[in-house]
Amino acid sequence: MSDSIRDEVVRCGACRMCFDVCPSYQLYLDERFSPMYRMLVVRKILDGEQVDTLMRQILDECTLCGECDDTCTEEIPITEAIRTAREKLKT
Repeated sequence: MSDSIRDEVVRCGACRMCFDVCPSYQLYLDERFSPMYRMLVVRKILDGEQVDTLMRQILDECTLCGECDDTCTEEIPITEAIRTAREKLKT
């Protein structure tokens, strides 16, 4: 499952359409709290790389509201990718 999610995540074209609909990005106004940046964190986790405390917080701040899924021009299942990464961090 995580391989197929990783294949989806790498398709992010960095269009930034997700910024406008993301509650945590709107709260922090910091690119690191955007779905686009979260996809970089997800990719690191799925690749088995270590992530620091801030990267974990960035994932935890996602509300999983799904607005980014609806807005993504590449139709990446962003919330599913974040859920997968969170689960992988638990193991």
